[in-house]
Amino acid sequence: MEHAVPQKRLSSTNHASVSMTRSNSIHKHNADAKLGRGVDHAEIWTDLCKKIEFVMNSSTVLASQDYRDYIALYTMVYNYMTSSKSYRPDDCRLEQKCPKLYFKVLDCLVEYLNLIVNEFERLQDIELLRYYATQWDYYTARANFLSHVLARFDQNWIQRERKEGRMTIYPIYTLALVQWKDMILSKAQKEDQKLTTAILHFITRKEKPTSIDQDLVKTVINSFISLGINGTDPHKECLDVYDVHFEKPFLQATRHYFPDKLKFSSGNISEYISELERHLREKDRVSRYVHDKTHKTLMTTCDDVRPYFVALWDAFQKCLDHDQEEDMQLIYAVLVRFPEGVEGMCKKFESHIKTVGLVTVSDLIKAGEHDADNVDPTAYVNVLSEIHHRFSNMITRTFKGAAVFTASLDRAYRELVNCNAVTGSSTIKSQELLSQCADILLRKDNKITEDALETKLNNIMTLFRYLEEKDVYQTSHARKLSSRLIHHVSASDEREASMISKLREACGLVYVHNLQRMLIDMSISKDITDLFKKLMAQDHGKTTFGFSVLILGAQTWLLKSAPHDFTIPIEIVPVYERFRDFYQTEYPGRKLICLWKYSKTELRTTYLDRNCILMTNSYQMAVLLQYNKNDTMSFDELWTATSISKDVLSQVLTSLVKAEILITEENDHYDLNRNFKSQKTRVHLNLPIEADVETESIKMANEGRKYVLQTTIVRLMKTRKTMKKQTLVQEIVSQVFELNLFTPQISDVNKTIELLLEKEYIEHVDGSKDILTYIA
Repeated sequence: MEHAVPQKRLSSTNHASVSMTRSNSIHKHNADAKLGRGVDHAEIWTDLCKKIEFVMNSSTVLASQDYRDYIALYTMVYNYMTSSKSYRPDDCRLEQKCPKLYFKVLDCLVEYLNLIVNEFERLQDIELLRYYATQWDYYTARANFLSHVLARFDQNWIQRERKEGRMTIYPIYTLALVQWKDMILSKAQKEDQKLTTAILHFITRKEKPTSIDQDLVKTVINSFISLGINGTDPHKECLDVYDVHFEKPFLQATRHYFPDKLKFSSGNISEYISELERHLREKDRVSRYVHDKTHKTLMTTCDDVRPYFVALWDAFQKCLDHDQEEDMQLIYAVLVRFPEGVEGMCKKFESHIKTVGLVTVSDLIKAGEHDADNVDPTAYVNVLSEIHHRFSNMITRTFKGAAVFTASLDRAYRELVNCNAVTGSSTIKSQELLSQCADILLRKDNKITEDALETKLNNIMTLFRYLEEKDVYQTSHARKLSSRLIHHVSASDEREASMISKLREACGLVYVHNLQRMLIDMSISKDITDLFKKLMAQDHGKTTFGFSVLILGAQTWLLKSAPHDFTIPIEIVPVYERFRDFYQTEYPGRKLICLWKYSKTELRTTYLDRNCILMTNSYQMAVLLQYNKNDTMSFDELWTATSISKDVLSQVLTSLVKAEILITEENDHYDLNRNFKSQKTRVHLNLPIEADVETESIKMANEGRKYVLQTTIVRLMKTRKTMKKQTLVQEIVSQVFELNLFTPQISDVNKTIELLLEKEYIEHVDGSKDILTYIA
């Protein structure tokens, strides 16, 4: 139903203020809009009244953007204010004119509203909303235009009146709102609040509303927000009208409406979830109309859901057990509005991940040929990575990447990776398995594409982030990297650098410093070897055997020299001495320590019908070279000739006997097997000396931890100069924990402090055992 704008004369003077064309309206008086005091005051007042009446009753929308209309009326107001005397706040005539103008505007507003107020009593429901919205838009547009025209009036006289305590004097636009509130809103609402009832009927009806109807409701609700007048500051938002006429009735209706809808299907959890999700979509639709304050309140009015939290959590667990992600999405959509509801889901999610992970790892042991101590590292990493990938994707798809579920996944995996059926009571098993898997991937004999390698290395890094003692992994990775580089079995420097880059991204530059130095040492060693060979060729001609050397930094490589002496075989002494002299000439001041334990040689046989090449370590070489002059030797004779420790010599002889290079018929004598036969031209004998890998890793990690604690204490004391011991211990624990390497024990920190006291890096302050000071 369309409603025409009421047309009525606001003055007894015979003039066509409503029906006149625009050319005869405001523009007619442009010629009279002269600034100054010579204009007749009575004439200006008469014209100004006509124009104000015209603005309120014109059927043509007047916008403040219409520059000519605005300037014409603005100038007329200015002339009226300055027509008699200069414009001064204490001008007596001005004090008389300002109230006159103010109440003239008020009379126009009141008279216009009297014309439309009776229509509100007749209309109902959607027709009432349409009429209200139309009249509101029309009225506020005129009020806004007048407010701009009378801006100078607002800024001076009205503000001064309010500062003097006359708070019933309002700015022009606020004055218009006050009149609408007093005259129209009260009539439209009446005693039964039919305007609010019409809004609620519209919101809760089943038919899908049109965009026009939605705009009508939005306009009416926004009018309630605008009609809230702050008596002290009219420009500050006040929601008292909105609260009384909409929010309270709306929330009350919401509490009654939605539970009735939900109880219908609460007996069956699946139906309940579906119905609840539909009902929440309705709330989302409704929330488009309301103020942000109401939206927040609306989202917490589902008190009927709370009694079903346990049932919803149980349903969520069943969905997890059967991978029903669509139902999980519905449950999450219901509970996402309640922090405690989501918290319960997260606990179920975390527990489920741990259960699935523990069962899968246990099945890996049962399905394999080995026990937990000999589990395949690649299979171990693949199983844990697949589970993590599965639940990570579930978080993205089902829970929209919610951080709380990601945190649950992290907590579950931090426990799963460090404690499962494979690790048992060991605190470093996972670290060793991850480093072994990386070692397999980075070796030459691993035929894998670059893309597949990148994926598998990323899987290792995913699990690496959950390790509790990352320094153990660092030690193990460094040991295996040194082995790959020394024995030239690394796939490429690029792959090694890629893995080191991933570790640096996770733990920082300090963590990978030694690993990077290893690659640099290998490059430098190649240059040194090439230079030495070039000089050897110039000075001594071609050597009778090949020779290469690796120069490795003692502080970088986790390699230790043998605790026993070693007699260098006479066959290689000349080359050894030449290189030693060459290196000391090139790098004076440096000391070389030969690591025979890690060296390897190739020996060519000349006593067999079908000669072959024996690939040995230095100790095996030293033993076999003794048989150039002897066919049989006793254990003691070999020990005297090589100076190898008896334990190591025993392992060496056992490996050679097992390979049938040597034979023993007596317990103490070993003979050269001249009937040795092999299908291979190159016979690999270089087996590593047995060592307790786990014990070695722990020992190396502990040494590294001592160094970290010492450097942290010295750095902190050097900065602070003086500290209480208890405060120092707390700071050390905090700073080392932030390094994400290991969790320091208080006892270890105290031992390190005592060690630094002995080394005189720090000392006790005189007269106090609790205060420490740094010694410069």
